[in-house]
Amino acid sequence: MQLDRLYMDKMYGGWIGKIIGVIHGANVEGWEYQKIKDTFGEITTYPFTYKNFCADDDINGPMLYIRALQDFNYNKALSFEDMAHTLTNYVADGHGFFWWGGYGVSTEHTAYENLMNGIPAPRSGSIAQNGVTMAEQIGGQIFADGWGFLCPGDEKLAASLAMKMASVTHDGNGVYGAAFVAACIAKAYVCDDIEEIIRTGLSLIPADCEYRVVAEDVIRYVKENPADWRAAFHYVEKHYGYQHYEGVCHIIPNAAVMVLSMMYGEGDYSRTINICNMCGWDTDCNVGNVGSILGVMNGISGIDNSWLPQIGDFVCASGSLGYLNIQNVPQIATLTAKTTHEMYGIEPNEMWQELFSHEEGKYFNFEYPKSTFGIRADFAGKPNVILTNVDDECYKGTRSLRATVPVLGNGDKFKLYYKTYYTPSDFDDSRYDPDFSPIVFPGDEVKARIKVSGNQQGTVKVVPYVLDRMTGNIMESEISFLVDEKEWKEVSFKIPEATDMIVEEIGFYIICVRGNMAMRQFSLSVNLDEMEIISHSNYAMHLGKLPNEKWNPIHELPAHLTFLRGIFRVEEDMLMASGSSKPVEAYTGNLHWSDYKLEATLKPLLGDHHHVLVRVQGGNRCYAVGLAPEGKLALYKKYEDYTTLHEVDFEWQHGEVYTLEITAKDNKITVSVAGSEVLTYEDTDRTYGHGCIGFGNNHASRTGFISYKLQEIK
Repeated sequence: MQLDRLYMDKMYGGWIGKIIGVIHGANVEGWEYQKIKDTFGEITTYPFTYKNFCADDDINGPMLYIRALQDFNYNKALSFEDMAHTLTNYVADGHGFFWWGGYGVSTEHTAYENLMNGIPAPRSGSIAQNGVTMAEQIGGQIFADGWGFLCPGDEKLAASLAMKMASVTHDGNGVYGAAFVAACIAKAYVCDDIEEIIRTGLSLIPADCEYRVVAEDVIRYVKENPADWRAAFHYVEKHYGYQHYEGVCHIIPNAAVMVLSMMYGEGDYSRTINICNMCGWDTDCNVGNVGSILGVMNGISGIDNSWLPQIGDFVCASGSLGYLNIQNVPQIATLTAKTTHEMYGIEPNEMWQELFSHEEGKYFNFEYPKSTFGIRADFAGKPNVILTNVDDECYKGTRSLRATVPVLGNGDKFKLYYKTYYTPSDFDDSRYDPDFSPIVFPGDEVKARIKVSGNQQGTVKVVPYVLDRMTGNIMESEISFLVDEKEWKEVSFKIPEATDMIVEEIGFYIICVRGNMAMRQFSLSVNLDEMEIISHSNYAMHLGKLPNEKWNPIHELPAHLTFLRGIFRVEEDMLMASGSSKPVEAYTGNLHWSDYKLEATLKPLLGDHHHVLVRVQGGNRCYAVGLAPEGKLALYKKYEDYTTLHEVDFEWQHGEVYTLEITAKDNKITVSVAGSEVLTYEDTDRTYGHGCIGFGNNHASRTGFISYKLQEIK
């Protein structure tokens, strides 16, 4: 298959299809068929809607696990060790990402503890280690979609990658289910016969395994009883229901429901996911997986528009890095396409070259059909602004985003904006415990092209603005722009370099200066294209001023941080960090920062290990500069465990305040104190060339972090 616009339509449709499915089934997860039937009758749309859908394990896994290929040089022959490293890099210890139901209860929790205690993959997820009940739960299957998205028409590679990752946590049917889902998705790129897609997926797992035997029995029953999916479900319920299997969520009952819904759905996206949801059991998982398969098969053009507003192209995750917990669907799709190009050695065409040449998640060109890139609109007290991806007007490429206000008058204004940070109030719950770092910072630059739609007479004034989470203040740019229907206007502004600012929202006020002079009220449409956020971050933060983001009594953290493990609280005008024997770490900042200066002020209180982190790429990868035992200042490198790269004499005392000035440029790390260089080191082995920043300690230490200042080096 050529990686062209048809591929774009299918791959983006697959990701959207997955997310719709997860949201569709989320709030009826665990419900029995009869309860769903009694409550909703015939389901034709979302049973529940959300302000913004919070993180879910079914989305975390596919979108973050595929980063293994990027992290390991796009090697299609990833090892079990590489897959295990990826899991423990993007999964925080004991919170977020997946269900931490207890060792011997949650399959993923069990495998994670095995890995952290020296049991390697694939033994970490094996039947030999954990027993068949643990190994054959549903988790390997629900995280497998990403491997299928990466391998258009290459179902064997998709299945192989999926089985390898699933083997870190699962075994037996738990692994076969992952291979089946990934293979079906890969096949769906090049086939529009749903039964053929299913049979292709089944052909790649053992003929005598229970997963395949059950699936083929369901197919047989459907073909003998083609008119009544409910009768088929009762057959499944009787022969393969939960009563036959131990554990919290066994894969076999849910696999049967997936095959049933795809067969009766007959290739129609909406019908398939609705049937799957009405069957009950593990609804978000099952509907998410069939949503991926049908989403690729039909493409985004085959998914009804009614499903899209709930998503708005926004995706919330809950991995270890807060920067990756705020994404838009085209961002994920572009990373997928880039990874596919690199894996297969395909030269990207002009369209993909353009998409790949910009920083991930910061370029909004609306080339994905129906995409909004997470752009939002608000016209307070008036009818909603209608956002539409259009192909009749664009600045560059073939598409743009159109914002239409059905009724307004001269002098009225609305705003187009992008959320760059989220708080608990933006969600209905704390599903899978997300925490966030902002994705835009003081000093960054925003550029866009705006035009009044050509079929209208009018002029608008565009005023850029920034919303600060810390104060709640809106800062309007001193520079405004007049835009009309004659030509595209470049609108640009720089976010002020600042102290104690968390950028929560960036956007544009659109003020109607001159509309239809013959009418007091009229409609107005404005097009947005080629929006880009360019990183020039330069800001400072007093950590003792951070507000607390409280989701519930057991989920709270100071704003703009995520953490690997440990206790982080604002006390005594400092960010206090403490823990036990393992490294305690919290992160913030842009994963794509490469060269920068970080000035951090800290006070060691207890213990002998107090760290400032640079170029953090997850829980397994970073550099750390630290006050170390026996009067030393040390530079460490973390690849799963910390190793000492270099250390120098540096007499330090508990209770004293120290400011470490760290410069990361190219492959060199330099540390200065009070303006004097005290340590420098050039790393030539597996260099970390980019990453976030962080704060932490080790070996039961306690540290107060007072402030930091970050400046990118360009």
